[in-house]
Amino acid sequence: MDKLKQKYNIISLNFADAKPPVIKEEKNKDYVCFGTDRDYRNNYPQYLLDLYQRSAKHAALVDGKVDFINGRGWTVDESANVTNQSMAQAKLFIASPNPDETLNKLTRLTNFDDVLYGGYYLELIWSKDNTQIAEVNYIDFRYVRTNADKTMFYITDDWSGRRPESNDDYEMIPAFNINEKGGKQILAVDNSNSKAVYPLPSYLPAVPMVEADFELSQFDLSAIQRGFTPTMMLSFNNGIPTDEEAEELERMIEEKFSGTNNAGKFLLNFSDSKERSVEVQPITPSNISDMYQVLEKRIDSTLLVAHRVINPILFGWKDGSNGLSNNAQEMA
Repeated sequence: MDKLKQKYNIISLNFADAKPPVIKEEKNKDYVCFGTDRDYRNNYPQYLLDLYQRSAKHAALVDGKVDFINGRGWTVDESANVTNQSMAQAKLFIASPNPDETLNKLTRLTNFDDVLYGGYYLELIWSKDNTQIAEVNYIDFRYVRTNADKTMFYITDDWSGRRPESNDDYEMIPAFNINEKGGKQILAVDNSNSKAVYPLPSYLPAVPMVEADFELSQFDLSAIQRGFTPTMMLSFNNGIPTDEEAEELERMIEEKFSGTNNAGKFLLNFSDSKERSVEVQPITPSNISDMYQVLEKRIDSTLLVAHRVINPILFGWKDGSNGLSNNAQEMA
């Protein structure tokens, strides 16, 4: 191995070919699986959250939409023509729809889920006499699955295992039904145009571009860290190695240079001609700078369209050379 290190020198980069998982209903269990991709099997909402955390542009648009939906929060109209008891009940509900949250906090959580996933879930707990709703609790969208007709919901913090129904926190809760009052019930709110069992976000067609934004940022970071442009072929002109030596050499290259933070993929070429030195041949397109700028613009325009953004300035996203919009009313 030491002789092999002395004999060859290597540079490497590795492009990830990330693709969003495919959503497909599978009814081999009581609940419908939410996603079939190997890395996110039955865990597609986690994938959408990962996208949000990976792309600064996508996150800015999601957060901005949530802020606009939230507005100034909930207040009671003191001039409303209602009884003092109703006024007091409204104030109490705004202050504490459940023991842990205010209504403003609760709705911010549900609005975030609505924008990111296309819907949200609420746990409704009836009073002991089954006459009214005593508590309204937020449930993280990622933790909920349902059956095909949405009459029963299954909840656990971890859907990544083979048998999530074996989890200690696994729970089955029926859907909200005003005619069957009592205990816990789940209210499912689907604001998407999806005809599937689960809600889907409105920006779904732009998911590949969210991935591209993340990969582009990783590419930039890797290029800075490594100090050279990606995609090269290395020609070793000091002899043809044996199969065992070639395999060991490739392992050494991958161990030293490959990984999620590298920006390209290496090719190996062995020959017994020329001098005993490594020849590095860039195979990057000559117009990569132009390609980079075109891709950047395409990502921007696709994300803005997918999120239905008319003016990106309203989301803290500078568009063009102007620092601020001239339309004061629009900004207000």
